[in-house]
Amino acid sequence: NFDFQNNLTLFSSILKLAPNHVKATYAIATNYEKLGDLTKAEQYYKKVLEMAPNYIPVYSALGNFYLTQRDYNQALPFLTQAVLLEPTSGRSQVALSRLYMQRKEYIKAVECLQIATKNSSPNAKLQHELALAYFYAKDLEKAELEMRKSIDLDPYFAEPQINLARILQKQNKPEQAQTLLDKALALTPNDPDAYTLYGVGLRMKADICGAKDYLLKALSINAQLPEAHYELGLVYAEMHLYSEARQELETSLKLNPTNTEARQKLFELNKKALNPKPAIKCPS
Repeated sequence: NFDFQNNLTLFSSILKLAPNHVKATYAIATNYEKLGDLTKAEQYYKKVLEMAPNYIPVYSALGNFYLTQRDYNQALPFLTQAVLLEPTSGRSQVALSRLYMQRKEYIKAVECLQIATKNSSPNAKLQHELALAYFYAKDLEKAELEMRKSIDLDPYFAEPQINLARILQKQNKPEQAQTLLDKALALTPNDPDAYTLYGVGLRMKADICGAKDYLLKALSINAQLPEAHYELGLVYAEMHLYSEARQELETSLKLNPTNTEARQKLFELNKKALNPKPAIKCPS
């Protein structure tokens, strides 16, 4: 914060000497944003627009500014204009892709990220974003390819390893997925998504007690994970612990009301509970 305050003092001095200095005004806006003064940041960004309507960085910055605040309607015109002014700008294309991801327009997100990767130097994080866009667009083959590219670019970046494991599980390859999750947990020992998927893999191999332990570990790190609650609900259902299963599935639905699978499993669980079976106990 001290550095940003010093920057504000410097650029404010420049503005006193040259009130229409576009880059100094833009720099003040970015520093206010970094300091968390969003009102002043927005004010100075808009001053830049008034002074220089074709200054490309401000469109991307304002789009990102609103995107960060989840004001997607405000973000869209600025990010669209940034891309129109500079179609090969990786930064603008990535920002626009993130907006499309939030709006669940995954094909459009893929198109933006394809342009961004084409016009950027090899980048593991960017490759990972493209892989995720393919994944949500339900193109698992391309998602897997891009995840592997991301891992090749940075073997110490855990996220693509976790998400590749997710893809492999969907392809019914739990052993390959587990190998990746072992590597990911060695890199990020407290990653709740990795523990969740590890639990999923163990359930796929009929190790419900092991699955329960990993899912509880995931929720001990982050209790707000709808996927972990959902998977733990399935495990409890297999253990014939109907009350616990119902609680987990209901929690998953509260956290993610659009999960139709959780709603269906809850319906099935209520039917099974009418003819209960003895509970399965795990070794202590």
